[in-house]
Amino acid sequence: MYKRNAVLLADELSHDIPVLLLQGPRSVGKSTILNEIAQAYQTEVIDFDNRDVRTAFNDAGTHFLPKTQPVLIDEYQKAPLILDDIKVRLNKSSTPGQFIITGSTSFDALPGGTQKLTGRIHRLDIWPLTQSEILGSTPNIINNLIQNPGITINQLREYRSTTTRSDYLRSISIGGFPLSVSETNPKKRKRWYTDYLDYSINHDIPDILKIRQATDMDKLIPRLSKNTAGVLNVSRICEDIGIKPNTADEYISLLEKIFLIQKLEASTLVDTPRLAKRPKLHFVDSGLATNLLGFDSDTISKINPQTAQRVGQLVETFTINEIIRLAQLNDDFKAAKFWRTRTGEEIDLILEIWGEKTIAIEIKASSTPKS
Repeated sequence: MYKRNAVLLADELSHDIPVLLLQGPRSVGKSTILNEIAQAYQTEVIDFDNRDVRTAFNDAGTHFLPKTQPVLIDEYQKAPLILDDIKVRLNKSSTPGQFIITGSTSFDALPGGTQKLTGRIHRLDIWPLTQSEILGSTPNIINNLIQNPGITINQLREYRSTTTRSDYLRSISIGGFPLSVSETNPKKRKRWYTDYLDYSINHDIPDILKIRQATDMDKLIPRLSKNTAGVLNVSRICEDIGIKPNTADEYISLLEKIFLIQKLEASTLVDTPRLAKRPKLHFVDSGLATNLLGFDSDTISKINPQTAQRVGQLVETFTINEIIRLAQLNDDFKAAKFWRTRTGEEIDLILEIWGEKTIAIEIKASSTPKS
C-alpha cells in the first residue's frame, strides 16, 4: 500500500461537485483508492470490470443504481450507458458528493460522454506513483517553486539530492506502476510490462474503437518509444515503419486515450517567427518506455555511445512526469509545456502558473552538466 498524494485532493473535491472522476492508466491504483473510500463510507463498489456486474446492469436498467450516496463505480467505461442513468439522477438533484467513478479510458473518448455531464463532473488524473509516494517522503520543491518563482539558488540548495546516477537509472527502469515497483525480479518485471501492454491494446482500446490493422499498432508502439521526449514528427515515423499517416494519427490518439502516452504542447508565451509548434511525445511511465527500448534495471546503467541518447530521453520523460504530477496537486498550477525554435533552441519544461507566471526547467542526464 502506498500513500497517494491525490487521495486528500480527491476527498476534498468529492464534497464540492456532484461527480468526481478518477481517470488514468490501468493498474495505477484507482480501484485501491475507490475501495478505501468505500471502507470510509461503509458502502460497496460497483465494479464494471466484472462481466457479471455488467450483465446485472443491463438487466436492471435504471433501477441499478443504489439510493445511498456516494455511489462508487469502478471502470465505468466498460458500461458507458451508466452515464445516462447518472444524468437522470443529477437532473433531479445536483447536490455535491453523489458519485465517485473511475476509468482507464479518457472521458473525452466516450461518444457523448462529455456532453452528458458538462458542468457537473470534475476529472482528477491518477498517474503511476511518484518517487515521493514510493519512498514515503513529502515533496516540497515544486510547491515552493510555484508559490515563489523568484526562489534563489541558495534557497534551493537544501533540496540537493544524495541520489546517485545509478539510483536514478534504476528508478527510471522500474517506473511507477505499483506492481512493477513491488516486483524485485527484472525478468518478471519485463514480463509484467509486456502483458500490461498486450492487455491495454487488446482489451482497453476495443472499448473505444476496433483496430483495423493490428500489425500497424504493433509496429507503431516500439517506434514511439524511440521518440519519447522527442518532438512528434508523424511523417518521419510513418516513413520509418511503413504505415499511413492517417492510421498513425488515429492510433496515436487511441494510445493517448488509454493513457499510455501523452503530448506536451509547445508554449507560445514567448512567440517568435522561428517558433516550432509540434508537440513533444512522452510515455506516461518511464518503466514502460524502458522496457519497450529493451533495457531493464541491470542493463540501463551500462552506458555506451549507442544507448546514451536513449537514456537521456528516458531521464527527461521520467523527470517531466515527476514534476507535472507534483505540480498538479497545486491549485496555482495552470499548464505544462515546452518551448523550442526551429533552429533547436529549447526549454525542456515550462510550468505555467496562474497570474501570468512561468517556471522554466532544464533537464540534464549528465552527472556534471556544463554551465
